[in-house]
Amino acid sequence: SHPGAMHRLGLAEINGELGLSKRPREGVKWLKRAAELADAVDPPQPQSLHELAMLSEKGIDNVIFKDEEYAAELLARASELQYAPSAYKLGECYEYGKMGCPQDSALSIHYYSKPFFPWG
Repeated sequence: SHPGAMHRLGLAEINGELGLSKRPREGVKWLKRAAELADAVDPPQPQSLHELAMLSEKGIDNVIFKDEEYAAELLARASELQYAPSAYKLGECYEYGKMGCPQDSALSIHYYSKPFFPWG
């Protein structure tokens, strides 16, 4: 029940690391489990939300459909948990109008200005 371990196992399954064969479907399951617990532990561990967002932005054949709107939602959740890489990505999305986000300089600056925490 440790989100950090679930996160690492998910990445290992997706990328075929740690002596595991590539099994993206299993890896995504582990990332989703970790993401469900992201804010339930202290400190929060939003990395899995960010990874799922990146995977949803591009999609994985027969595993995850490309869904930029869902990816932006995941980034927003991770950003609320003070995860700097997600806040930065959202800043870009609002600056350039990517991933279904409208161009909005105020929101862009808001996300670019998020504080950095040790896990970000």
